[in-house]
Amino acid sequence: MKGFEIMKRTFFTIIFSVILLFNFAFNPEKANATSTTSYKPNITTEEILQKIQKRYPKAQFINNSNAITSVTPFASAPPVTSVDTFLVFSDTGQQNTSGLLSTPLPVAGQTEVYTLIIGYGYNYPYLNDVLIPLGISENYESAFEDIDLDGDSIVDGLLYGVAFNSDDVIPNGGVYKHRAHSYNYPWNTIISTLNITHE
Repeated sequence: MKGFEIMKRTFFTIIFSVILLFNFAFNPEKANATSTTSYKPNITTEEILQKIQKRYPKAQFINNSNAITSVTPFASAPPVTSVDTFLVFSDTGQQNTSGLLSTPLPVAGQTEVYTLIIGYGYNYPYLNDVLIPLGISENYESAFEDIDLDGDSIVDGLLYGVAFNSDDVIPNGGVYKHRAHSYNYPWNTIISTLNITHE
């Protein structure tokens, strides 16, 4: 993770730093800093990357400044082709949710949901039809990290993470939905939906 050596201890430390530095360059929502609560992620950036590399062996996270300069400004950004809510972590443990409609096990306590988006677009995560803002808000922390999947140092998509206290937010379970809408033609929308059960 070039350029992030001093910030790579956890996923959220890295991506919140990137977001603040580049003023949320790839998302229309701004952070709503109304909460002083900060979650300690259950998983490190390196562990997430290792899981992605099982599918994309050359995958690497790259910072937004590299992403901006690596993409030819006259070329249309490729559309969104895949949205996969593939990992859920909570106090009850890790769950691989790729391709599933529901979490295999109930969650409890601090919960983190990770979605891998391939292509370029606007991203809108929802929980029980409530839009989750980018950054830190009353009930959520959310952020993203650009990712190169084939080792050419050009952004292919992004990893989007959302954290919340499931005991407070979804004590009876809920539906997480991530909607990505392509920046360019064909301006398509792809949605990943995951039913999250709670203890």
